[in-house]
Amino acid sequence: MLGGGVLLVFLKIKNQLKAIYTSMLAFTIVLVLFGIPLQSFGVFITIGYISILVLCFGLIIVFSNTAMITYLQDAVPTNQQGGVYSIINGISQLFVPLGALGYGLLFDKFNYTFVFSISGISALFIVVPLLLRSKNIVLKGDKS
Repeated sequence: MLGGGVLLVFLKIKNQLKAIYTSMLAFTIVLVLFGIPLQSFGVFITIGYISILVLCFGLIIVFSNTAMITYLQDAVPTNQQGGVYSIINGISQLFVPLGALGYGLLFDKFNYTFVFSISGISALFIVVPLLLRSKNIVLKGDKS
């Protein structure tokens, strides 16, 4: 994540919505890649593969969060930003333990490859229609 922050110093995000949607798609792809079974490979290959995926995940988080905050600063009136940020932060903090509980139960019942694969594919079924539906908005840079 630190490397992503340093990289953002040199890169300029011109279209925040496009960066957010691209990050969502990249996150779903990484989630699917976590589901690839690695039992037959060696320990070093498995650790290297997971390390690369975690690195990609951290970069995606930095890019999406930065683009989202920049977009919200542009789209939300200044006098309402505190309330909007508080609501987003509260919802995010609410879903962390719920997600940990849900995935903990799933990992107890199912193999990790199945859980990650189904999660990634489900996310693709949600993200891709959103991307296609808002393609004109993202490509035109319209903030309405």
